[in-house]
Amino acid sequence: MPSPFRRICLLTSAMLVSAAVPAAAQTTTAITPTAYWNFDTDAKDSSGNGHHGTVVSVNNKVTFTKVTGEFVRGTGALKIDNDSVKGHSDFVDVMHDVFKPNLDAFTIVTWFKRQDIAKDGMDARNFIWETSTNYASSFEYYVAGMTWRWWLNNGGVINGTNATPDDGKWHHVAVTWDRLARKTQFWFDGKLVHTKTNSSTGFLANHSNLHIGDYRAGNGGRNWDGFIDDFAVFPQVLPPCYILGLFDGSQLIHGGASCYGTGCHGMRIGNRDRATVAAPLGSPKFAVTLSGAPATKPATCCLGLKTTSLELGFMDAPGCHLLLSLDLLLGTTTDSSGKALQSLPIPPVPSFAGLSLYAEWYVLDPAINKAGLGTSGGLAITILK
Repeated sequence: MPSPFRRICLLTSAMLVSAAVPAAAQTTTAITPTAYWNFDTDAKDSSGNGHHGTVVSVNNKVTFTKVTGEFVRGTGALKIDNDSVKGHSDFVDVMHDVFKPNLDAFTIVTWFKRQDIAKDGMDARNFIWETSTNYASSFEYYVAGMTWRWWLNNGGVINGTNATPDDGKWHHVAVTWDRLARKTQFWFDGKLVHTKTNSSTGFLANHSNLHIGDYRAGNGGRNWDGFIDDFAVFPQVLPPCYILGLFDGSQLIHGGASCYGTGCHGMRIGNRDRATVAAPLGSPKFAVTLSGAPATKPATCCLGLKTTSLELGFMDAPGCHLLLSLDLLLGTTTDSSGKALQSLPIPPVPSFAGLSLYAEWYVLDPAINKAGLGTSGGLAITILK
């Protein structure tokens, strides 16, 4: 009797042989932020693009906290202890054009926790961010609801509002804008909750600075009060798997790995560590993770040098996909919570820099479908210097 992961290999080979048409290549796009502020210790941009922020605070109310519960990712977060006095400005000012002109899409992601830290009152409207000197992009949080806006250079405005969860807990938001599709989407805690369309195809309006923790005027009166963590801007619409991964922790910003494709039956792939370290080349802790799978079932982490795209409905596994060439199979078993982890130490070999690998999980369980096979979606891994 073949081992479980060898059974997966044989089953998948049969699928490929049985396919009526050759599998098409799966398109993967590198996902790299234009700017990324992790706020672990300061307001520097970790993307390498130089969009460093400057703290603006009239009463020294902007700090970087490492207190447990006051950050949600990394080792710290931005802490703004603002009051309700107009003119008391407390925010991070990014004096660079983060939203490059004439690009067709953007995504902004961040974690936030709203809290009247000093119990000295809060402004009626609290902005997590807004561009200056206009609201080319903004996100505010107030009693009537969370509101996001994109202001275009032809005067068009795309905006939306959702209910405000004023519960004092950490929440994750992602706001996308797609000029060609003429729509924006709002994701809250890993779920798509709002899609808004507009007839305008204008580009984002010209602006200068980005204010994190205040509105466009930067003069107080609409300051944030609470915490902001892992704030990033991307020059593209992030795929759903990436946004969900940022929320549940299976995806890292500015790492060497990005999800692609879709899994089936709730199974998801992710990465535990970046595919790069400063020096020497190599990441001994890099690992590919699986979540949402059936508990205590045979699972195989499949690695390939090429992508493919084959829907497995013809083998009685509808909604499941083969997304890579099967060059290496690493077998294991899911734990009692349906998770698995496969370590992939990256050797400190200079010639490996720039190498692309692809990973996908396969899980065997007769309850999944007639084929007894589930897939996780793909992970594109780029080894960086």
